[in-house]
Amino acid sequence: MESDARVSVWEDLQHLDDDFREQLLNLYSSDQLPMDVRHYLAHWIEAQDWAQASRELSLATVLFQNLLHLIDDQLSRFTQEQEILEQHNFRKFKHDIQDKYQKNPFQLAAIISHILKEEKNILSAALEVQQAQVNQ
Repeated sequence: MESDARVSVWEDLQHLDDDFREQLLNLYSSDQLPMDVRHYLAHWIEAQDWAQASRELSLATVLFQNLLHLIDDQLSRFTQEQEILEQHNFRKFKHDIQDKYQKNPFQLAAIISHILKEEKNILSAALEVQQAQVNQ
C-alpha cells in the first residue's frame, strides 16, 4: 500500500484491510458521489482543486461542466461495451447532480473535497497501522 506518485489515492484505497475498507464503504454509503463514478474518474477527480472550487464559483462551474463531459464520455464507453448497469448508474448520477448542483456547483465541489479529505484520512490511518506492525 506504499504510495507511488503514479498511483492514485483511489488505487491505494483498494488495498485496505477490512476495518479501513469498512470506513471507506461507509464514506460512500450516501449517493453524493457514487463509488463507481469515483472509481472510473479517479485520476481526474484527484487532479482537481475541489477545495478551491468550493470557494470560487467560476472554478466550480468549470469543474462541474468538465465532470458532466467526462460522465458523457464514460457513458459512451459503457454503451459501446454494453455495460447496462454502469450506464444506469452514470446516467442517474448525471441527472442527480444536474438537478441538485447546476445552480450551485460549488456545493458539489465542497462535497467532493470533503470525500477526498476523508479518503486521505482513512489511508493515513491505515498506513500508520501498517507502519506500527512493521516496527513491532
